[in-house]
Amino acid sequence: YFQVIFNAGSLQSGIDLLPMVISVTLASLANSFFIDFTKNVKLTMLLSGVLSPLGTGLFLLLDQNSPLGMRIGLLILSGISIGLQFQSSLLSAQLAVSKDIPGATILVTVFSDFLKNFASTIAVTIAQLLYQTTGQNYVKQLINSLSKDSQEYKDLQPYSASQLISNPELVQKLPENTKSLVLEQFMKGLKNVFYLGLGLGILCFITALFTTNKKIPKAADIKRKDDTDEEKQKSN
Repeated sequence: YFQVIFNAGSLQSGIDLLPMVISVTLASLANSFFIDFTKNVKLTMLLSGVLSPLGTGLFLLLDQNSPLGMRIGLLILSGISIGLQFQSSLLSAQLAVSKDIPGATILVTVFSDFLKNFASTIAVTIAQLLYQTTGQNYVKQLINSLSKDSQEYKDLQPYSASQLISNPELVQKLPENTKSLVLEQFMKGLKNVFYLGLGLGILCFITALFTTNKKIPKAADIKRKDDTDEEKQKSN
């Protein structure tokens, strides 16, 4: 979004994403204190599940003229949702696994990390494909809808839709009116990606509802259980 619509470089895009990065970090830190105090992982999972579709859905309000404050606010909301999920999702999986299976906690931790990495890779690939495909179609439709005598049509003639979608720098060289028309088509493609994110956010909310209700055992309870197990072993 930042690179395509605002012609931001890699460094500037990273700076633009700082509100999300910072909010992810702070939300994750706050969540760790909350879980340590309450021993409850489901509450923050549910909160994250609510904020996830809300944050991704609000991305649909973005356009090529969205002000800085709006962009920062939306990134913060999504960042909080992501930050609350990091520890809660893993801890809930560890709590739900049977303790009678040797090494089950390690297995579920590895499997959880694998699923996160695999799902993120698939989601990014689908998002890129969705943007490239739909964006090209929108640009083609724009070119076909323009009068051949119009200046905008003449401006776009040297370029194909695939060239424009793959090289946003070319768009910045176009006259202002033509550039605005092309960016509108790019924004339509990006909004399709936002719709994908909204769908994944809704899925996140649904899965959060099925998070285990178990709480993290207190240190004193764990110690008592260990003492009991030790006494049983001695008696046997």
